[in-house]
Amino acid sequence: MMVQTYLVKRENGRWYAKYRKPDGRWSHHSLRTANKATAQVRYGQFLKRLEERELLFSEIRPLRLSEFAEEYLRHVKSHKSSSWHSKQTNYIHSTILPFFGPNTLTTEITSRKIEQYAEWRRAKVKGTTVNKELACIRHMMKKAEEWGHLSTSPARKVKDLPDDGQIRERFLTPEEYKLLLSQAACNSSRPWTLPTERFGDLAEFIMLDCNTGLRVSEVLTLEFSDIDWDREILRVRNKPHLNFHVKNYQERHIRLNSHAQAAVQSMLAKKHRASEFVFHKQDGARWAAIHDSFNALVRRCGLQSDSPFNITLHTLRHTFGSWLAIEGVPLRAIQKLMGHKSITTTERYAHLSGENLGTAVQRIERLLPKSLPSGAESDGNEPRPVLVTATKDWCGGPESNRHVPLGTRDFKSLASTSSATPAR
Repeated sequence: MMVQTYLVKRENGRWYAKYRKPDGRWSHHSLRTANKATAQVRYGQFLKRLEERELLFSEIRPLRLSEFAEEYLRHVKSHKSSSWHSKQTNYIHSTILPFFGPNTLTTEITSRKIEQYAEWRRAKVKGTTVNKELACIRHMMKKAEEWGHLSTSPARKVKDLPDDGQIRERFLTPEEYKLLLSQAACNSSRPWTLPTERFGDLAEFIMLDCNTGLRVSEVLTLEFSDIDWDREILRVRNKPHLNFHVKNYQERHIRLNSHAQAAVQSMLAKKHRASEFVFHKQDGARWAAIHDSFNALVRRCGLQSDSPFNITLHTLRHTFGSWLAIEGVPLRAIQKLMGHKSITTTERYAHLSGENLGTAVQRIERLLPKSLPSGAESDGNEPRPVLVTATKDWCGGPESNRHVPLGTRDFKSLASTSSATPAR
């Protein structure tokens, strides 16, 4: 197919190759010169590359969706974390492929078809879940476009559904924290599980997580080399050798308080000689999941409840953020400690802040005059208003506030009033 191209000079004085992409849209490729002769030479080189299809918009090669899914998941496995790969695999094989059909070509997927998928899924799950699946489809279609399996992604114009997920505000009280630790220390035997499947370090896990706010995956991949013992700081970092990446790739540092230090010191005493993991199995291997052991502990403590008030492993991380907010730690500091990409996520703790909205409003009293107006005289009818005396220190003129526009009321004149005169 012949590609339409032109040699054009733009307002900045440089020459560009203007060309039409396979999807019909026009684009410009800079030739990086203001000299016409040089531009003509580079324009010829550009045309040659077009013919050789060495640009991003190479000839479209449609693939069956099942074949493309395998190619996509191989890419995810080599470039993303194992947890992300697991989620993407689940979305694709459980819902995406069954809906669109494994034999459907990548070029046959339209924006409307993706919207129909969202409508179909919304009848079964919450909009929040659907949006996660839509994010997977967007990423798939973006890669299909980059790899030449379709001309342009049909998912670009598909909007997310309204977020209707329940905000989990459950966090541990100090009493519940103590109860979980006391019961975890009992090391209750569970005869229905093999010894190698029992997580026996729940007390240390709870102490560390409630006082650092680590995600479960961050705790289970934590190594002793991540701890600066002298500075008492824990580093949360990406670990390509373990195929582990911090969420949003945002590494962070957290200072260890006395409870967190006690937890890591206890685990150091139990360290396996062949393992660097802080929490490990009997043979030194990394734990994949400890949910069953933790849920059994919650039941043993009598703290089980229905969602969203149930206690889960993620509750421990939420407890850290909640306790910080209760103690008046600024939201920006909480955001950095917890590794939130957006402050919007951290704002769920705002209502717990020690500096709550009530006390915040009361703080403006520091700016107000000490004296308050006395009760208005009444003759049995409506009370007559009383003008409040103001001072020059309180009511500055326009020159004391650059944002006051000209023509506003002269507060200095009002401030010169020496007495409060009842309105007549």
